[in-house]
Amino acid sequence: MKKPWLACAFMCVYCLVVSGCGPLLLGAALGGVGVYAASKDTIAGETDLPFDRVWDSALTAMKYRGSVAKQDFDQGTIEGSEGKTKVLIKLEHLTAATTRLTVSARQYKMPNLEAAQQIYTKILEEAKPPVQH
Repeated sequence: MKKPWLACAFMCVYCLVVSGCGPLLLGAALGGVGVYAASKDTIAGETDLPFDRVWDSALTAMKYRGSVAKQDFDQGTIEGSEGKTKVLIKLEHLTAATTRLTVSARQYKMPNLEAAQQIYTKILEEAKPPVQH
């Protein structure tokens, strides 16, 4: 079952990204994860999730949304595509429990920040542990 608030949140974030205010709100929406637009085609941030969990989530997200062309666990890089958009995912160990995640997306050599943001969000959603009641 899809959650209507998620679609609404994405629309709000998209509008704010276009205006330049999105990264701050996106960070708040993802549970306080520090998020920022590193460039016109890149979303980056730090998360309190272990590298392995974020790696597995990134692979799953890329396979679901498109295809994986190259992956290097030791370097923390995943290259793939979603339709005509080329995607580069980079992960970096910061501490044992903290990982920096960077997602870049380009379509026809032009920045595709919207795709980068969607993939970044999907990776973190997949990586979060299930809520226990």
